[in-house]
Amino acid sequence: MSQIFVANLIAFASFPFMVFDSKLDLIDVNKAGLNLFTPEKRKNALLGRNLSQLLPEIEKSVEYKKYLENAGALRSFTCKNVVLNSWSGELRLNIDTFKLNDDGWGMIVTDITEQFAAEEAVRKSEHEFRSLFENMLSGCAYHEIILNAEGEPIDYVFLEINKAFEEYTGFSRDIIGKRITEIMPEIENADPDLIAIYGKVALTGKPVRFGAYFEPLNKWYTISAFSPQKKHFVALFEDITGLKQAEMVLVESRDELENKVQQRTRELEAANQRLIFDIKKREEVESELKAANKKLAEKEKSLTEMVNDLITLHKELKQAQTQALQSEKLASIGQLAAGIAHEINTPMQFISDNTVFLRDAFKDLIDIQAEYDKLLKAVKENRLTETDIQGVEKIVEEMDYEYILQEIPPAISQTLEGIESVSKIVRAMKEFSHPGGKEKSALDINQTLNNAITIARNEWKYHAEVVTDLATDLPLVSCLIGEFNQAILNILVNAAHAIVEKIGENAEEKGTITVSSRRDGERGVEIRITDTGNGIPEKVQARVFDPFFTTKEVGKGTGQGLAIARSVIVEKHQGSLEFETTPGRGTSFIIRMPVG
Repeated sequence: MSQIFVANLIAFASFPFMVFDSKLDLIDVNKAGLNLFTPEKRKNALLGRNLSQLLPEIEKSVEYKKYLENAGALRSFTCKNVVLNSWSGELRLNIDTFKLNDDGWGMIVTDITEQFAAEEAVRKSEHEFRSLFENMLSGCAYHEIILNAEGEPIDYVFLEINKAFEEYTGFSRDIIGKRITEIMPEIENADPDLIAIYGKVALTGKPVRFGAYFEPLNKWYTISAFSPQKKHFVALFEDITGLKQAEMVLVESRDELENKVQQRTRELEAANQRLIFDIKKREEVESELKAANKKLAEKEKSLTEMVNDLITLHKELKQAQTQALQSEKLASIGQLAAGIAHEINTPMQFISDNTVFLRDAFKDLIDIQAEYDKLLKAVKENRLTETDIQGVEKIVEEMDYEYILQEIPPAISQTLEGIESVSKIVRAMKEFSHPGGKEKSALDINQTLNNAITIARNEWKYHAEVVTDLATDLPLVSCLIGEFNQAILNILVNAAHAIVEKIGENAEEKGTITVSSRRDGERGVEIRITDTGNGIPEKVQARVFDPFFTTKEVGKGTGQGLAIARSVIVEKHQGSLEFETTPGRGTSFIIRMPVG
C-alpha cells in the first residue's frame, strides 16, 4: 500500500485511523484517532506507545492473542467490543488491523458504544420479559397463524410456551414449532372453532376472552387472546375444571334437595342466596379480568391484578369443594344409620317376643306353684284327697307345664344373644363415632376394622360374605380417629356396592369381601379390603380417586367416598392408598399407615 494513500487516509479520514510499526508501536494517527485518547489532540504524547498501552483491554481479545502467537503469518486481525476508559468515559470499540507493508500495520477504529448500549438494553428487556413469561401463574403460549391462499386461517404454529402452560395441558416444549392440527387433529371439529377465533385476533388485533372445554384433555379453560403483531397471537389459559365440576355438583345437590327434602325450603333459599351472591361475585371478578386483559393488550401492565383475582377464585373453589365433601360424609352417615337401625331392630324384635313369652310363662308358673303350695299344705295337715291331686294335675295340663319348661331355656338364651348383638352394634357405633379433633390418638386397627364390618353389615349381608384375616401383633397407630374410621368405612361400603353391581340386587349367590391386616416392616401397618366385584375398567383407573368421579348410576353415588379416603390417609396421615384390580374378578384396596 503506497505511502501517499496512507498519508491521505491519515489526513482526510473522518473515522479514527492509526498507523503502527511492525512491533505495534504507534507512528501516526489522525485527528479522529487523537480525540479518542486526549482532548488536547497532542499527537506527540501518543507516538511511540505500543497498542497494548493505548488499549490495555485488547490483551483479553482472542484475536489479539492469535496475532501474538502468529505475528509473521497474519495479514489482518479484528478485535471486537474492546473497552477503552477514555477521557470522555468508557467506550466500546471494534478494532480492524491490517498489513500496510512488511514493516507496518494500519488500524481502523469504530466506536460502537451507542450500539453496545442499545443491544444491552434490548438484552435486558428480553431477559425481563422472559422472566415474567416463565414465572406467570397463567398458562401462556405464543403462536403464528397459518393462512390458506384466500387469506383464511387454517392452522397455527406454537412459537413459545411457559411452564404454567405445560402444567395446565400436559404438553411439553416438544410442541414448539409444530402445528396444532399435528398435536390435536380433532381441533378442526372443535366447538368453539379455536382456529377461527385465534385467526380473527391475529388478523384484526382485537383481543377476546372466552371459555372452552378441551375433550382430549378433559379440562375446562378460560382463554384470553391478543395480538402483539400481525399474524401472531398470545393465548393466556386458566384451568377452571374444578370450578365447573363444583358447579355441576351444586346443581345436582340443589335439584335433589328440592325434590326430596321440602322441609328444608328455607335453608335452600338461604343457600340459593349464597349461590346468587357467589355468581354475582364471580361476575364481578370476570368483569375485572376483562378490564385487566384489555389493559394487558394496550399497555401490558395488569398481569399482577389478574393473578391475584385468580388466586381468590381458587380459594373460593377450594371452599366449595370442602363443603361438597362434608355433605357427602353426612349423607353416608345417614344411609348407614338406617341400616344400623334395621340391624338393631331385628334382635330387639325377638328380645321383645321372648320377654312377652317369659312374662306369661312366669305367670303360669306362679299359678302352678300356688296349687302345689295348697297340695303341700294338705299333706302336712294329713287331709290330702284325690280331688286335691286331680286339681294340680288339671292346672299343669291346662297350662302345658312341660312345654313351658322346655321353651324357657332357649328363650332366655335367644334373649341374651339378642342383647349381646345389640350391645355389639352399640359398642361399635360408640367407638366408631369418635368425635376426633385436631390431635392424633392411638388406635387399634383390628378393632376399627371389626367395628366398620359391624356398622356396614346392612350394606353387605344380603350380597356378600365377609372374611377376616387380622394379624394379632399389630402396634397401635397414631390417627385422627374419626376421619380414619370414615375412610375405612367408605372403602368397605364401596366393596359391598362393587359386588352388588356384579351379581345384582336379588341374586341368590353371594360375593366375598376379605378384610386383612398385617405389619408392614418395622414402622408400618398394611390393611387390605378385597372384593369379588367386576374390577375397575382400565380407562377409568387413573380417575378413581378424583373428587366427584363415579361409575355408578345417577342418584347412587357422588364419587366422593374414595376421594375422602385418599385425602384422609395420604394427605392427613402421610400414608398410602393404592389398588390392584383384575377386570371381571375384583379389586383390592391397599392402605399403608405409618406407626409413628
